Amino acid sequence: MRRFATELANEIEKASDKRSNEVEASLTPGTKVFSDRVLDKAHDMPLCFGTTGVEKPLSPDMMQMAWWATKRQHPDDKARRLKGIKALSACGEIGPLLRLAGWPQTWKHQESDIDASQWVALNNGWQNSVDSILLILLFLGALDAFPEPFFEEYPLQRGGFWFWAPMAFYNHRSIPRLYALAHGFQVPRTTGETRKEMALCFEALIAAQASSLKGGYKDINWEDGIMHNFLYLLGFEAWNRNREGESYLGCDLNTTKTASSLRRIGQEDGGEEQKEDCGLKKKPMDPLKLREAKQEVEPELDEEGRC
Repeated sequence: MRRFATELANEIEKASDKRSNEVEASLTPGTKVFSDRVLDKAHDMPLCFGTTGVEKPLSPDMMQMAWWATKRQHPDDKARRLKGIKALSACGEIGPLLRLAGWPQTWKHQESDIDASQWVALNNGWQNSVDSILLILLFLGALDAFPEPFFEEYPLQRGGFWFWAPMAFYNHRSIPRLYALAHGFQVPRTTGETRKEMALCFEALIAAQASSLKGGYKDINWEDGIMHNFLYLLGFEAWNRNREGESYLGCDLNTTKTASSLRRIGQEDGGEEQKEDCGLKKKPMDPLKLREAKQEVEPELDEEGRC
């Protein structure tokens, strides 16, 4: 799990650096943030709906930089702004995101009532879309790896993924459920369809990384995010705890796993000598004694044999 998270994080960062440089070099001056094509894409893309939770996160007035660079008094303006950035990330549109990120460098040449120092704070809050995209990516990966169990029919016409990944559908607003709803609950079933959707998720993560770096936001901790969402989606520890209790097998197999605990396990495997805590009993490495050599059982003797 840690290796997968590390490799995926590295791929996202490398691809984002390369793509950002290419897109940034091709940007032309202008007041238009995104095109009609992007507007239509955001309205039709299931990943966008799964990430934002709304059918139309972008509107025609948001196509102009003037909308973003003007203070408004409407209560929903902040929410619209954040949903717009989430939608651009979900669509993998690096160009518009770089235009927004670079606005503070050009604000003096434009009429605006927003100071450049307020820009990051005004647009901050879109980062939780990264978790949404990661959840959908991991959900699609599970569909690709175990298609038959996930699509096996259960009562109430619910696919097997309702049983195998209950945390994905814990309520009607859960991220994978919104994503499935955008597909009319006919989520991708073939390998080709599933991997096409996974590629779109990867493009979205690349765009989010570009927006975070160029916009001056806090760095995204990709490794921890990937591990957290993987453990959250499958929820095996919670399921086992409910079934067997905290002391299951007399070991720590059933304690809640987090990104931090997995990272600590990796550090312990690095070859360094571990200091044992005084007074604490070391937990057995083989609680079920499966590795111990089998002992031959001597047959019981009857009364004549004992004599």
